[in-house]
Amino acid sequence: MKGFELRTKRLTLKPIRMADLSAIYENAKQETVALNAGFPLPKSILETRAYVKTHIAAWKLTHPPILTFSMFTKKGEWIGGINLRWAHPGVGELGYSVHPPHWGNGYAPEASRKLSDWGFRQGAHRIQATCWVGNKRSARVLKKIGMKREGILRDYFRRGDWVRSEYMWAMTRSDWKSSK
Repeated sequence: MKGFELRTKRLTLKPIRMADLSAIYENAKQETVALNAGFPLPKSILETRAYVKTHIAAWKLTHPPILTFSMFTKKGEWIGGINLRWAHPGVGELGYSVHPPHWGNGYAPEASRKLSDWGFRQGAHRIQATCWVGNKRSARVLKKIGMKREGILRDYFRRGDWVRSEYMWAMTRSDWKSSK
């Protein structure tokens, strides 16, 4: 999928690349980002490099299990990442992270809507996302793009010593079609 991009009014979503490593690392080592997204703080840039390499490699597969994009403004500034993981055949799971200086600008809903639309056009019958019950910003993003909160997954997510509950959000193909 070389050269593949998705564009919105203000953003370009490009497949993750090694040139994005420093920006990804700077974002990932922010405690608020790690807490909200549910990943551990990277121990080093080498750990982040391994993550990036894995996600670059997925793009080379015939049927990638996950497609990870970097989000850029029209001016070419890296502002975050977004991915669509195929949880089951026809079920995409959305994940995103915006660098804190860019929070509150509507970039997460804009990118999420675009990637969800693309997923449905690829044949998905459901696009879903989980978000930590304490992450009100992410819940607003998912609601804005037309997802419905389906319930709470109690003690669903574990990282090291901590376990947390998550909300499950989803949009079905019929929800998506009726929003068009």
